[in-house]
Amino acid sequence: MKRFVLPALLTVCALIVSCQDTKSNVSEQTTFDSTTASAVTEKEPEFHLPDMDFGGEEVTFLLRMTGNEWSADDVIPSDALVGDTINDAVAARNMAVEEAFHVKIKGIEGEASLYNAVASAVNAGDKTYDVIASDLFDAASFMQNNMIVDLHSTNYLQLDQPWWNPYYSKSVSFMGHQYFALGDISRVYKTGVRCFFFNKDLAEQLDLGDIYQTVKNGSWTYETMFSLASKANADLDGNGKMDDADRYGLQAQSSLGIVLSIGGDMRITDKTDDDVPYLSVDNAYNIRVMEHVMELMQTNKASLHNCDVWLETQKRFSGGQALFQAEVMLLIEVLRYSETNIGILPTPKYSEEQAQYVSYLDSNCQNVYSIPTTNDRLDVTSFVLEAMAEKSVDTLTPAYYDICLNGKYIRDEESSDMLDIIFNGCRIENAETFWWGNMFNTLNTAIIRNQGIASTVEKRKKATVSDIEKFVDTMKEHLAQNT
Repeated sequence: MKRFVLPALLTVCALIVSCQDTKSNVSEQTTFDSTTASAVTEKEPEFHLPDMDFGGEEVTFLLRMTGNEWSADDVIPSDALVGDTINDAVAARNMAVEEAFHVKIKGIEGEASLYNAVASAVNAGDKTYDVIASDLFDAASFMQNNMIVDLHSTNYLQLDQPWWNPYYSKSVSFMGHQYFALGDISRVYKTGVRCFFFNKDLAEQLDLGDIYQTVKNGSWTYETMFSLASKANADLDGNGKMDDADRYGLQAQSSLGIVLSIGGDMRITDKTDDDVPYLSVDNAYNIRVMEHVMELMQTNKASLHNCDVWLETQKRFSGGQALFQAEVMLLIEVLRYSETNIGILPTPKYSEEQAQYVSYLDSNCQNVYSIPTTNDRLDVTSFVLEAMAEKSVDTLTPAYYDICLNGKYIRDEESSDMLDIIFNGCRIENAETFWWGNMFNTLNTAIIRNQGIASTVEKRKKATVSDIEKFVDTMKEHLAQNT
C-alpha cells in the first residue's frame, strides 16, 4: 500500500491543511514552446470510472452508530472542514466524488445493530436506504435472509481492486457471489486488526535485540515471542509472587488463544474450488498449531497477564507493566499521549516456514457495506460506492495510515513498515462470522483451559458441519429464487 503514500499525503494536505506559503516556484511569466509542451505528461485521471453526471441524485447510507470507536462515522463528515484529520479527509473524499459526478452523499444514523431497521425496510418495500454500513454479524444475517444484493451483480463495483481488500472479499464470497465488502472506504476495519505492541524502552533495557529485524527475517514466531516475554517478568512489589502489581512479558485478552492460532494460519473453515465453505479444522496442521499455542501458554503462565478490561490493559501497558501487549490496532490511538516508547509488530507465526504473517481481523470491530434488495438504483449506488472507495486511497487511508499513525501515534520508522505486513495479511474466520456450531469460541476456551484440541473438535464437529450444510442449502435456495 505504500505506493500511494507520498502523492496521497500531498493530496490530503492540499485539501485539508491551510498552506502558510502559497508562492509558486515557477514564474507566472513562464511560457512553453511546442517542444516543451510535447514533453508534458498528461495528468492521470482522478477516477478509473467513466465520466458520469447523475443530476444531483442522492445516495443514502444507513450508518451503524455504537457510541464508541466502532461507529461508521467515517462515511459522512460531521461538518465540512473542522480541523480533525479523519473528518476532514472524509469531507475531502465526499466532496471530490460529489463534484466529479454531480451526486449527493447522505447519511442516516442508526443503532449499534441495524438488523431491525433493515428488516423493516425490506419487508415494507421502503427504499429510503441505498447502502447499509453495518457490523459484520448483521451483514451475515442480511445475507442469509435474502435482504441484500449480490455486489457482483452491479455494474460498477470492482471488488478485485485493492481499495476493496480482495483478500477479504475472497474469504466472504459464496459460489462466486459476494454480499458485503470492506476496504479503504472505512478506516474502522484497520483499527480492529489484532496485532502486538511492545515497550521499546523495556526491550532495550533487557537487551532483547532488534525485534523489527526478527520480523523482517521471518523469525518472529510463537517460540521467539514467548522466549523474549519470559525475560521481562519482574516481581515489582517484592512479595514473592506474580500478581497485578508486577510486570509481565505479555498482556492479552482471553481471546489470545484463537488470535495466536489464526496468526499461525490455522483455519477452522476453508473453501472448495467452487467457493463453498467446509469444515477444515480437523486436519493435522490446524490441530498442531492450536496444540502448540496451548502448550506455550501453559508453560509461560508466569509471563502472561490476562485482562479483558480495556482501560486496565492500557493503564498497565502505559505504566511499563508489560513488554508485549496483544490488542486491536485502536490501542495505538488510545496510547497517543503515553510517555511509553511504543513499537508495533504483527502477530507471530507458527514457524519460520509459514509463508506470511497473518493477522486476525476482529469480527466485532468491522463495518461492512451492503446494498438492500429494495434498492432499484443500483447503477448510481454502485458507482458512488466504487468512487468513494477509490478516492479513499488518496484521502482517508493516508490520513489514517500516514498522518495519524506515523505522524501522531507511532514513534519510529520501523513500526510504519510493520503496518504494511499487518494490513496485507489480515483475515476473518467464517466460523465466527456465521457462528457455525460455536466452534470458534469453543476452541478458544479449550486452548485457554488446556483441554484436548482434537477431542474438542470432535465434540463440535457434527453441529458445525450441520450448520454449514444448512447455510449452503439456504444460500443455494436464495440464488435459485434470485435468478
